[in-house]
Amino acid sequence: MHGKWAMQRRIWIIGYGNKERCDDGAGPVVAERLQFMFRNRPEIIIRSVHQLDPVLVDDTNPPEDVILIDATLDQQVNGLRVQMLMPEKIPLPFSLHHLPPGLFLELLGQYHGYYPSAWLVTIQGNDFGFGTGLTGETEKRALRAVKVIAGLAVMKVIDSPKDIKGQSLSAKGVKYEK
Repeated sequence: MHGKWAMQRRIWIIGYGNKERCDDGAGPVVAERLQFMFRNRPEIIIRSVHQLDPVLVDDTNPPEDVILIDATLDQQVNGLRVQMLMPEKIPLPFSLHHLPPGLFLELLGQYHGYYPSAWLVTIQGNDFGFGTGLTGETEKRALRAVKVIAGLAVMKVIDSPKDIKGQSLSAKGVKYEK
């Protein structure tokens, strides 16, 4: 890359969940759609994974920003929630095959020597039973999540000196939390 794109912030977008459990696959579905949108933007690294795994931390190109995408059964205002994510120093679970988002961020910071800014996008799902594909309502929420995350990523890449906390993010019906 040349010119103004050469020194852009590196962003990781990680959608995680089980695509064999209907709406639990919302995170990977959103990540896959974003991969297509940002296919020509090497500074935006997008992964679609089954779960947050410690192996993801071991990357030679650590990010300045992380956006995690997950599904939940919990009620969300208008079905979608965007919140700042902080590192969490919690006791390590017996199994490290799946990490809570805050612990993932903590490990990322410990491994690379700094903590990236991070956001967690939570999409409300309705059906987490066995099966493939998203339910109708969750599909609509996933489409909104794609738009919100794309806007967040572009703001981070273009306006990297600014802190997104001070910016007015507007997406109809989406609650942004610090």
